[in-house]
Amino acid sequence: MTNMGETIHTAIASPEFISNNNEKQAVAVCLERVLTVIKNDDLIDQHYERLIRIWEICLEQPLSSTSKYEVEHPHVTIATDVASCLFQKYHKSEIMEKAVPVAFQFLHENNPSLIRLITVRLCRVTMDMPRLVAPHSQEIINILKKIKMPVLCRILPHIFNNCPDLISSNVNIIIRQLSKADVVEKVAILQTIGLIAKHKPEAVKSYKDVLLQYLDRNDLSILVLAICETLAQHEPLIFFDNLSDITAACRKDPTLFGYELGIRVAIGLNDEKHAKKMLYNMSQMLRTEEEAKYPLILAEMKKIGDSTAEEPTSDDVMENNEQIQQSRTTPPIKEETKNVTAAKSDEIQNENMTNGIKENGEIEHGEPSHSMRSSLSNASLNSVIHAKEPKIASNTAPEEANSLDLNSIKIFVSETVQSLPILRAFSRSSYGEPEIILHFKCTKRNPGCMFNGKHFSVKTSQVTEWMKYSFCAMKAGRANWKQNGKSSNEVIKNFEVAVNDPFITAQERREMREELVDNRFYEAFQFNKTNKSWYCFICSNPDKAEELVRDGIIWFAGKLRKKGHNFSHFWHERFFTLTQDSLVNRKENDDTDVKTTYLKDILAIRLADNANEDNPVFIVKTEEKSMILRAEDMIIANRWVLAVNLASIIAQNQALELAPR
Repeated sequence: MTNMGETIHTAIASPEFISNNNEKQAVAVCLERVLTVIKNDDLIDQHYERLIRIWEICLEQPLSSTSKYEVEHPHVTIATDVASCLFQKYHKSEIMEKAVPVAFQFLHENNPSLIRLITVRLCRVTMDMPRLVAPHSQEIINILKKIKMPVLCRILPHIFNNCPDLISSNVNIIIRQLSKADVVEKVAILQTIGLIAKHKPEAVKSYKDVLLQYLDRNDLSILVLAICETLAQHEPLIFFDNLSDITAACRKDPTLFGYELGIRVAIGLNDEKHAKKMLYNMSQMLRTEEEAKYPLILAEMKKIGDSTAEEPTSDDVMENNEQIQQSRTTPPIKEETKNVTAAKSDEIQNENMTNGIKENGEIEHGEPSHSMRSSLSNASLNSVIHAKEPKIASNTAPEEANSLDLNSIKIFVSETVQSLPILRAFSRSSYGEPEIILHFKCTKRNPGCMFNGKHFSVKTSQVTEWMKYSFCAMKAGRANWKQNGKSSNEVIKNFEVAVNDPFITAQERREMREELVDNRFYEAFQFNKTNKSWYCFICSNPDKAEELVRDGIIWFAGKLRKKGHNFSHFWHERFFTLTQDSLVNRKENDDTDVKTTYLKDILAIRLADNANEDNPVFIVKTEEKSMILRAEDMIIANRWVLAVNLASIIAQNQALELAPR
C-alpha cells in the first residue's frame, strides 16, 4: 500500500501526466483499488497523511472549470475520490485537523462541482466538530463576497455560535445567496437568518420583504414564519401590513397556525388600539377554525386581554351581577324552536354537501363545507383504510333509509377519498376484455402541471367496486361521473348492483388501492388535506417545477458517469438529457455516439442499495438492460431519480391513453 501510494504520488506530480492517456488510466485504476482497500479494511489511520499529500499535489494543478459541459480535469477526479475516502472518517479529530485546512484551499478554485463536493463533506465535520471549521468563517464570508456560492451557506448554521458577530454583520451577503440556492441551501440560509434574528434582530428587519417572498413555499414557510415571529417580539408593527399574506400561508398548512397567533399576539401587546383589532380578528377565528384550536386561540387572546385589562370598579361589579340575575330568569327555549333550528341546520348541511355536481356530468372537486372540514380534519390515513361502512336497517324503506343514512355516506366518502381518489370518467378497454379504464385529473393545474388538463388513466378489472364507490360519492354530493364511449349491458348490470349496494368493503378498498399502487398513481399524485383534493406531484410541490419543468414539460440534463457493466471498474463520462419521451446520452462533443432509452420502456429507477454521499449511484432499469449511473453528489442523484420517474409516468400514461379501444 505504501509503495503504491508513493507511485501514485510521483505519477500525478509529473508534468507529462496530463497528456499521457495511458498513465492517466493506470493511475485511475490503481487509485480506485487503493482507496477501496483503505475503506474496506479501515486503514485510513495509517495512510491519511499520504492521501493529504496527494491532495496537495492536486492543488498545484489547474482545477478551474469554465463550463459544466467541459471535460473534467484528471486532478479534479483524483481530488474528489480522495476527499470521499478522507471524509469517511469525519468524526476522527486527528485526521480532520490535518484535512480541513487543505480542504478549504479547494474552495478558492473556480470549479463549482468541486466546491459543492468539498463543502458537503465539510458540513459533516462541522456538525460534529464546529471548532475545526469556525476559524475559517472569515474565509467563507470572503468567498461569498466574490461569487454566489450558496452551497457554502450550509456550513454557517453549525458555526454561528462560534462567531455570531461576524456572520450577523454580513447578513446582506447571506441573503443575496437565496436567489441561486437549491432547497437544501435555502433551508440552511433561512436557519442562519433565524439565528441572526435572535442575536441581532435589527440586522434582519430591513430584509422583511425578501423573506416574505418565500411564504408560499411549503418547504420554507415554517422557517420564514419562525423568523417573522422572532422579529415581531422586538418590533411588532413591522408585520401589521403583511398579516393577510401570513394568514394565507398558514391556511395552506394548519401546523403553522401557532406562528400566526404568535405574530398577532406580539402586535396586540404593542398598544391598546392594536390590541382591540387583534382581539376582534382572533374572535372571528373561533367561527372559522376547528374546535381543536379553540384552547390555543383563547389562551393567546387572554395574553392580550391581561395586558390591557383594568381593575373593575364597584359599579362594573353591580352591573355584571344584574346581567347574571337577568340571564337566570330568562325563559328556556321552547321545544318547537329547537326542532325548527335543528331542521334548518340539517337543511343547510345537506345543501352544502350536495353542491359539487356539474350539469355537464363531470366531477367537481369542490372544497367541503366548514362543518364537514371541522369534523374530518383530524382523520388519519389509518382510520381511512379501516373506515366503517354505513349500514341500513333491513326493515326500513329504501327512500327513508337513504335519507336517514345520508350523513353516514358523506362521512364515509370524505374519509375514503383520502386514500382512494374519485374518478372523473371511465371508458371501455379493448373489445371483449372485462376491463374499463379509469380517468383521474389533477384538480389544481398550476403552471407546469404534470398532466396539463389531461387524464391520468388506469386499467382496472374491478369494475363493480369502482362503480360502487363512484355512486356512493355521487350520492354524497362529492362527485358525478360519466362514461366515455358506448354503453353496454354489462355496464348497466354493474350500475344496478351499485344502486342496490353502493358501499365498498375494507377488503375491496385495499385491493383498489393496491391496483393504484401498481399503476404508480401514488407516485404521480398527493392528497391535499386542506382542500380534500388530489394534486399531481408538481402542483403539490411547486418548488420542484422551478428545477424540473421547462416549457411545460419535465426536462433535465447534465453529466453523469456510466458504468460499463455490473462488474466493470471503469466509469465512462457521458452527457445525459431527459426529454419528453426519452433519456438520451452521448459522449462529450461527439454527436455520432448517441444512445436513447425510451421512457415508456423504463420499469424502475431507484438509488443503488449502497448509495450515499460518497457513492451517489442510481440505477435505471428496462426489460433489456440496466444502466448504473453516478452523479456528482446525492442531491443531483435524487433530482435525476425524481425527474426520470415522473417523466416515465407521464410517458407510460400517454401510451395507455393512445392505445386503441
